[in-house]
Amino acid sequence: MYFSDVKSLIILMLLPVLVVGCEGADWADPGPKDVFEQFLLNLAMGENELAFAAIEADDRATITKALKTLKLPDEAMPKPHDMLVVTGVNNPFELKSIDVDPKLEAEPKPGTRVRLTLHFNGDRNTEAFMIWDGNAWFVDLPLDSKG
Repeated sequence: MYFSDVKSLIILMLLPVLVVGCEGADWADPGPKDVFEQFLLNLAMGENELAFAAIEADDRATITKALKTLKLPDEAMPKPHDMLVVTGVNNPFELKSIDVDPKLEAEPKPGTRVRLTLHFNGDRNTEAFMIWDGNAWFVDLPLDSKG
């Protein structure tokens, strides 16, 4: 009985995210908005391994660079996704809409970067970036090492 109540609550909480995601992808399925929404949801749900996989490869390498300097036994070595420390992420359940700039109507070239403007409840806005690798969209983190 308890499990079905929790399951129903999770489904109700996901409805706003699913509705936002149904507004239409710009290019590809999943599109940049869809991938970013899932990234936020994975972070909120503690699914760090899935969130880590959505990050652009160079950013993943930057995040995990410190692992190479650790001298720990294999069983104590953190997994790459354990190095993902996220701050300043808004609640994905308060996401109202996402604008993609530039608008994409055809297949982008590999390396194409788009800006997402995220509109949250309470008139809060922020931005994020996505990058197309030729096969899929990935979260492009604002890491200091990019200059």
